[in-house]
Amino acid sequence: MFKFFKDFVGVTVAGLNDLPYTIGEPYSSAWGSWLHHRGTSKDDGSPVSIFSLAGSNAQDGHLAAGRNGVKRLRAVRHPNILSFLHSTEIETFDGGSSKVTIYIVTEPAMPLSDKIKELGLEGAQRDEYYARGLHQIAKAVSFLNNDCKLVSIHELSLGFLLVIYSW
Repeated sequence: MFKFFKDFVGVTVAGLNDLPYTIGEPYSSAWGSWLHHRGTSKDDGSPVSIFSLAGSNAQDGHLAAGRNGVKRLRAVRHPNILSFLHSTEIETFDGGSSKVTIYIVTEPAMPLSDKIKELGLEGAQRDEYYARGLHQIAKAVSFLNNDCKLVSIHELSLGFLLVIYSW
């Protein structure tokens, strides 16, 4: 079973040096167990987003959900869903304990809360921006739920939403 995940997700024991992306600073906002980092491609320096999820062992429930997320994101193509670029799973050893981390690399995106602060919109401009964003979110959720039969949303928070350039 581990071989299947290894082949599908892309497990490596060599470490982060083999990841074709450089992991940068994390964004201050986070959601759930995932960390969201700025990143760049080692090939051409283009910006990317890197999401990481760590667990204490390979059978951790969060990691199983993360592997499933990799599988789903890899298969989904839609203008309102982040584009998958790369994934890998790395196991590191520190003394007698091990740590498994899944990395997912996507097109660059930033948390909505950071984008709102960056833009500094007010009044009607802000309201139009929110309305457009809500429309894009509704299209993405509709696609995932109706077309992909993937979504059962229990909680949607501001920390969960990401903006790709301009939505």
